[in-house]
Amino acid sequence: MKTLFILGLTLIAFATKAQEDSPLDSVNVKILSTDLSEDMSVVSSKNDELLILVFKFSDSLGQLSKPSFIQEFVFDERQMEMEGFWLTNRSDSMAYLFFLLELDSKKTEVQISPVLRVHYKRVIECYNQRDYNCIQKFLGDEDVLGYGYFTVPSKHELNGVYKLDRYTYRVEFE
Repeated sequence: MKTLFILGLTLIAFATKAQEDSPLDSVNVKILSTDLSEDMSVVSSKNDELLILVFKFSDSLGQLSKPSFIQEFVFDERQMEMEGFWLTNRSDSMAYLFFLLELDSKKTEVQISPVLRVHYKRVIECYNQRDYNCIQKFLGDEDVLGYGYFTVPSKHELNGVYKLDRYTYRVEFE
């Protein structure tokens, strides 16, 4: 009996070690722009201060878990491409949701992420209806340039006009 108990503990230890040693996959993120959202106005900075947040997505949860990937970066006329990655134990069927925001205030991802985690459905509704006052209730001065549900690999074209200024972004996940 004692031998069976020790054998059982040994098997559990090996199974746990095998899970810990399973290789992590990387998901690569690439964002390109051909038309910045802040390049028309005379009073604008001519820079796009951007934030991308990627969440694992399961509609049954009701709210999102903490971001799998979050990156703040600046695009200008000389720098219109960004690449990054995150490590995950992913399967090809893992679903994600991303938001690309243009930052117009001093809010940080620590302030923005919890709002999107809880209110993402309402923010998406506001964005789809082009109700910028509604978005402002949740995100203040931050602009939603786009969002997307995806599995890896995936490409998303984000085109729009906000306050008379056109923007074009391509977001790729591989």
